[in-house]
Amino acid sequence: MKMLVITSCTGEKRYHPANQLVQDDFSDTERLAAREKELSEFACPAGEMYTGMQHLRLMEGVRTLREHFGARC
Repeated sequence: MKMLVITSCTGEKRYHPANQLVQDDFSDTERLAAREKELSEFACPAGEMYTGMQHLRLMEGVRTLREHFGARC
């Protein structure tokens, strides 16, 4: 079984780098690659990035589904 979970952004994140990505960084692929490299120490899966209560509760549900149906869920 495949399942797609979509939720709104909570805005609360694990990391708050001073030089985070801005809209202009996405205008050029080379610029984006360079900026991603600068910020690589902060990279992690979205499931671990967001820290808001809504996201934490959602991830509890995802973990429960994975325990019941397997990691591919």
